[in-house]
Amino acid sequence: MANDLPGFSITVRAEAPAPAPPRIPRTYYPRCRAVLEVLLVDAPGRADDMHRIVVTPRRVDIERNNFLEADTFSAEFDYRDFPLDPRAVRSCRVQIFLGDAGAPDRDLTLDRSTLRFIGFLDEPATALGEDGETARFEGRDTSSLLLDCVWQGESLNIGRPLGNVIRGILQSVPGAEKMPFDPGPLHGKRLSELLGRTLYTPQAGDDVWTVISTLVGHYGFVPVMDLDRLTVRTPADVAQNKVALVYGSNVLRMKVARRLNERKVVQVELRAFDPMAGTTRTLLYPEKPPVVAKRVSSEGKVTPEYAPRFPFFVEGAFTDEELRTVAKSVYDQGALADTEGSVTTREMFDLRGVDIAAVGNGDQVLVKLQKQDRTALGGLSDQEAVNYLTEGPEPLPRDAAQAIVAGWRRSEDLGSVFYVSKARHTWDREQGYEVEIEFANYAGGQAR
Repeated sequence: MANDLPGFSITVRAEAPAPAPPRIPRTYYPRCRAVLEVLLVDAPGRADDMHRIVVTPRRVDIERNNFLEADTFSAEFDYRDFPLDPRAVRSCRVQIFLGDAGAPDRDLTLDRSTLRFIGFLDEPATALGEDGETARFEGRDTSSLLLDCVWQGESLNIGRPLGNVIRGILQSVPGAEKMPFDPGPLHGKRLSELLGRTLYTPQAGDDVWTVISTLVGHYGFVPVMDLDRLTVRTPADVAQNKVALVYGSNVLRMKVARRLNERKVVQVELRAFDPMAGTTRTLLYPEKPPVVAKRVSSEGKVTPEYAPRFPFFVEGAFTDEELRTVAKSVYDQGALADTEGSVTTREMFDLRGVDIAAVGNGDQVLVKLQKQDRTALGGLSDQEAVNYLTEGPEPLPRDAAQAIVAGWRRSEDLGSVFYVSKARHTWDREQGYEVEIEFANYAGGQAR
């Protein structure tokens, strides 16, 4: 049975495949560089003093989170490479470059192809200990400018193009005035035509990122921070990378779990964008939010606590009945957090040459077992697998062994394209590169 996802060419066959030719391991030369643009606390009689420092860290961790959270980084440097007292740092912009240098005597190319993170320093610290003097930094990506800014403006005029509305919002945020913005599918759209009014008032306490997410969410679109550029994408365009990882070939560790009993009570908010009609419909399932708890206030009144909304985006032409079916399916199955897991690899490119260091939330990962891997049942014939399970100090009954092998074969043929929920990229000066990709059973980046 061939996998029909565009971009993937791995084929699963019912019959035993011919032995694969030995895979020649590729040698990588992972390199990492950090560019720090540091603004120091004003010295007496001096204006702002900005310094640009390019340094190789001891270790870097980059965590790519979902679009409601900022991506984060932490980095550790030798103190001699960054001998600054944290109290002297007023602000610091950080760029992390990571990639394969290609040869041991080559330096990493510092351009957009190896740029993995742009953000701002939150917590500088220095440490003295047995391991020597170190400087440790932690921070968040560029979206932190919008997440930290609480909306202080008045109602928004949504009678003008929504792209212009968002550009005006960015210009009101300190530090984001010149942020590059790609409206994408928002071109020509006026939210007033969808909502039937010309003013939109953000909720009290909303941060700017929430305001932008809510505005584009009315169309079923998703805002994404692409390094230093804010972009708007349709659900089908959220996944920018499709990575194929095969245990027994390019996977260091793999874990897959399925929750059978734990149920998270939610109200599904399904937003369906029809690209042909240029319209978006929203459906709630169930229509009334489920009550998950009741509390008695100090005045003796009973206050219900409602289930949170679970946003789920789809794209295409659907009938009302089809939308209800999709929403009910998400409620019945998606809210169960059915299948999830993680894969860890030290490879920097997948089997098709896709750059693994670029993978983040919303991307797709194809997870497979290599059938030639004879350490797993998938690498044995049916009879060999049954014999393996029915022999040894604690053998299984033959009928149970046959059922387990049959179930294993069926699971091999099930869809194994997952949605990347989180990716943790690590580079260490001594250990090299490693990434842990957490995934869930929502392919296509629709459930964000």
